[in-house]
Amino acid sequence: MPGTIVAGALGNCVHVAGAAGFLSIAERLGYKTVFLGAAVPVDAFADAIERDKPEIVGVGYRLTPEVGAKLLEELRRSLEARGLMDTRFVFGGTPPMCEVARGLGWFDRCFDGLENPDEVWAYLRGETPATESESLDGSLLERLARKHPYPLLRHHFGLPSLEDTVEGVRKIADSGVLDVISVAPDQNAQESFFRPEEMDPTLDGAGGAPVRSADDLSAIYRASRCGNYPLLRIYSGTRDLIAWAEVASKTIANAWAAIPLCSSRNPGGGQRGPSLGPARFARCDFGRDGLPGRIQCQEDGREPLRGAVHVQHAGRDLARDGPGEDPGSGRDRGESARAGVHLAAAGPGRPSAPVTTPRQG
Repeated sequence: MPGTIVAGALGNCVHVAGAAGFLSIAERLGYKTVFLGAAVPVDAFADAIERDKPEIVGVGYRLTPEVGAKLLEELRRSLEARGLMDTRFVFGGTPPMCEVARGLGWFDRCFDGLENPDEVWAYLRGETPATESESLDGSLLERLARKHPYPLLRHHFGLPSLEDTVEGVRKIADSGVLDVISVAPDQNAQESFFRPEEMDPTLDGAGGAPVRSADDLSAIYRASRCGNYPLLRIYSGTRDLIAWAEVASKTIANAWAAIPLCSSRNPGGGQRGPSLGPARFARCDFGRDGLPGRIQCQEDGREPLRGAVHVQHAGRDLARDGPGEDPGSGRDRGESARAGVHLAAAGPGRPSAPVTTPRQG
C-alpha cells in the first residue's frame, strides 16, 4: 500500500497547480496526500514533514532561481537539523529552477512541466519511463490501463515519400507525444498492394505513403522503436482484406484494424470491395481482443443508413457455422469468420442500427 505524500509551494512562491496535479495523480494511485498550499515557510514545510512522516515530499518553486536556491538550501539545513532527510524528495518548477535543484544533489526527481504525463505516473509507481515504454510495446490494452485516466492519443500520418514517412515516424516516436501512429498508405497501396500491376503511377503518394512491400512497413515499424514506443496501426486495404491483415500484423503489430466490410461503387467506376448491394456501405473497427470499436454506415455519402446492415463480431466461433455464403457478399462464410466479422442483409426483424457483440470464448 502506498504511503503518504506531502507537497506544496515553498517560500514566496504561490504557484500550486503543479503540486496539486502531482497529488491528484498520487491519490489515484492510492497514496494518502497532504497539500500544504502556497507560499509555505521553510519551518512550516519542515513541521509538516516531521508530523506526517511522508514517503515522498514534493517541493515546488517557480520564481527567480537565485532566490529559489537560497530557500532550498535553507530548507535542507532545517531538515538536517531535525534528522528528516531520510525520505524521497521531488522538485517541481521551471526548467531553470529545475537545473538549480538537480545541482543540489538531494532531489530524487525534478519535474519541469515539459515531461510526458506518463513519466509522473511511472515515477509514482516506482517505474522508470524506459521500463514503462518497453512493457507497453505492442500491447493496446495494457497501454490503455496504464494511461488511465488519460486517453490514448492517436494521429494519422503518411507523407508522399516513404523515406520522409520513416523519418517522420522516428521523430514522432522520439517526442513521446502520441500513443498510436496511424500509418496512412496512399491510394495505390490501399487498392492494389497485392496487385502492383494494377497501380496507377500518377497516384503514387496520393493521400499517404507509397508503401509497396512488407519491408516498407517493417522499416516504418523499426523507426517507431524509440521514445515512448508508440503502437502502430494502418488502414486496411479495400481489397485482399485477409492478406492485408496478415501483413499488417506481422510487420507493424497492427494495434487494431479499420475494416471496410462492404462498399458501393467508387466514383471512378468499378467495385472496391464485397458489397451488400448498390449504395450501401458499412465500416466497423475492432480491437485486438475482439473489443468492438466504431461502426459507420453510409448511403450514397449520407449517414446514417438505417437497416442497411446487421454487424456481429463473432470471431473464432463463427467458423462453427460451417461453410456458406454471406448474403450479397460473394464470400464464403468461413472466410468471413477468419476475418472476425459476420454480415447479414437487412430485412424484416433486423435492427435499424448496427449491432456489435463481443468475441465469445
